[in-house]
Amino acid sequence: MANAIIEFYQRQFSKEGDPTDFSMLDNVPAMVTMEQNLELCRFPTLEEEVICYDIHNIVLHLFGGASLPKSITHTNLVLLPKKPRVQIFSVLRPIRLSNFINKVISRVIYDRLEKFLPNYISPNQSGFVKGRSIFENILLTQEIVTDIRMRDKPANMVIKLDMTKAYDRVLWKYLMCVTRRIGFAEHFITMVWNPLSNNWYSVLVNGQASGFFKSTRG
Repeated sequence: MANAIIEFYQRQFSKEGDPTDFSMLDNVPAMVTMEQNLELCRFPTLEEEVICYDIHNIVLHLFGGASLPKSITHTNLVLLPKKPRVQIFSVLRPIRLSNFINKVISRVIYDRLEKFLPNYISPNQSGFVKGRSIFENILLTQEIVTDIRMRDKPANMVIKLDMTKAYDRVLWKYLMCVTRRIGFAEHFITMVWNPLSNNWYSVLVNGQASGFFKSTRG
């Protein structure tokens, strides 16, 4: 059972090939200003709430361009069932138990990036941006469906697209191209790339960590 679970998630977090066509990015403008890049790349201080003295030097090393060891970037996956009866692995929800230091580093980067995200992300994207809610799009969809069902409207239809495990399938090479295209400083991209590209997983089966594999996407 443990081997089958490891194989399933190793396949899920492994890329199937590198993208070669980036032409759709040709029309994406550079949006990150020099001032924003300076703020994103400045060295963290103890005044930032999520950083304490004991791990301050580790965070400084990352912001200086250093890679993190596997002991910090390693994550345990806890599998929680979405349904009462589990017959296939896809109905298990993987919850990530990350190293505390790794979480602090991610939080520092996120806290700085959060205030700039509305400048880079389309207003149509209502989730994962502070001040926006995915429920806005749900309400909009309900209004559209109600409108097209009115008797005086011509025949129409609504298509719902649901990308399975969309965030687990993000290709890193394409992600890096997007960040460069919109103008993020190379130093900031390196800070994101170092922990991202050195991410290792184990799966907790009956309370025991099984496997140790590297992810290449997601």
